[in-house]
Amino acid sequence: MRITEGHASAPGKAVLAGEYAVLHGAPALAMAINRRAHARLRIVDGSDSELSMPGLVDGTFRFRHDGAGNIKWLDSAPRDDAFALFECAWQFAPAITPAAVQVSLDSREFFDSASNRKLGLGSSAALMVALCALLQPANRVATSAADAHRLFQDGAGSGVDIAAAVHGGLIEFSASEPPQVQHRQWPDGLHLQFFWSGVAVSTPVRIRQLDKQLLDPARLSSLATLSTAASELAVCWPTANAAAVQQQFLNYNAALLAFDQDQGLGIYQGGHDKMRSAAESIGLVYKPCGAGGGDIGVALGIDADALERFVDQAKQIGFTALNAGLDQSGVDCNGRQV
Repeated sequence: MRITEGHASAPGKAVLAGEYAVLHGAPALAMAINRRAHARLRIVDGSDSELSMPGLVDGTFRFRHDGAGNIKWLDSAPRDDAFALFECAWQFAPAITPAAVQVSLDSREFFDSASNRKLGLGSSAALMVALCALLQPANRVATSAADAHRLFQDGAGSGVDIAAAVHGGLIEFSASEPPQVQHRQWPDGLHLQFFWSGVAVSTPVRIRQLDKQLLDPARLSSLATLSTAASELAVCWPTANAAAVQQQFLNYNAALLAFDQDQGLGIYQGGHDKMRSAAESIGLVYKPCGAGGGDIGVALGIDADALERFVDQAKQIGFTALNAGLDQSGVDCNGRQV
């Protein structure tokens, strides 16, 4: 057991390309975002442990555990799934000491301060990775966090959000066994800006919908086209040619739109369709990140002035420009990279 008194943090994520297709063998491009989840743990005297989750749940909740991953809550939860993430991580912690602990899982950086709504930057994966960094040996953090997060999401998801939180920076990710992660450099001259739709969505719900639809062979063609576009973008990226990468993003966006129209997932709902049209009219590319239908999107292009103008257009559509960018650091524990 690696429980010690300490602090760990992990970054959020944004999927730039490969959403949905990564679940079926295509590569994804994702970047760690400089909004971080924080996990703190302290061993205390007594028999009662305590959990607080600032940002997600108000209050402090007592529990007892038996050292084998089993938890008994002593206080009523505000909702049935309030502590599911913590419980899933705790199940995967080896030989948990029976000592009482105080645990804090802080995801406040992932919420809009004005409305207290989630921004859609991968808070659950970041929290899971930060907590596992306290509970696991360093060489087990990535695997245990992925297993626990998959349990938390009822088996949905590729693991790209966990990989971004663990490794930091910009990564190319393949959901093979084991997953493959390669760091990538950002092309000089390619500018980006993230935007928040103000609408929260559930990724697992859309993934399960897609799984059902792909049982129909007629639905596989648009997935194949999307996977090809994701692969072509991944191949283009290491050339570091910003104009070529922007063009491949444009191609990928067209494939994602066609995929959405075929599968009926609503990826471009929540205002993303208006953002895409507005961006392309001034020579930029705009696309939803991840599941779509809300949460965040990204505008990219080689024209920095056009991107500045687009911020004003996005505001008129109802989107908020986010103060968020690349975080080169992955998970850390007590000030050291894991």
